[in-house]
Amino acid sequence: MVVKVRSLEVNGDLLLTITDSELREDLGLSNSIARRRFLRELVRLKCKADYSAIDETELADFLSAVSEHPANTSNHCMRDSSLWDADLTQYTYSLLLVGVIRPCLAKLSDKDLEEACHIENPFHRQQILEAAKNKGKCKL
Repeated sequence: MVVKVRSLEVNGDLLLTITDSELREDLGLSNSIARRRFLRELVRLKCKADYSAIDETELADFLSAVSEHPANTSNHCMRDSSLWDADLTQYTYSLLLVGVIRPCLAKLSDKDLEEACHIENPFHRQQILEAAKNKGKCKL
């Protein structure tokens, strides 16, 4: 796989946006367990990355605060730590890549987050949207 990554000149930008199907089809990583492990480590990398050079509105800080304080969202009936316990900063790059800035986050729809920003998890989309709409109530 390393040889293939080098030959395709996969850089940081491409790495941060790589998908399961690209790993399988383009890079030839056929083992699903290996792909899941790779993607898990990629999420960790996305969460630890410093986006300050491209994140003028501190979107990463907002997502980090939302991750730490999920009670800032209004839908308490769906609270289940296994569904909501996630570091939402993993989505910072995909949001910034399509031009999302923190002040405009509340104007996005669930469909925008899913289709344009590639946030597949519906619970994460809901958590982000609720926090953005309730930001006046949040202590972020």
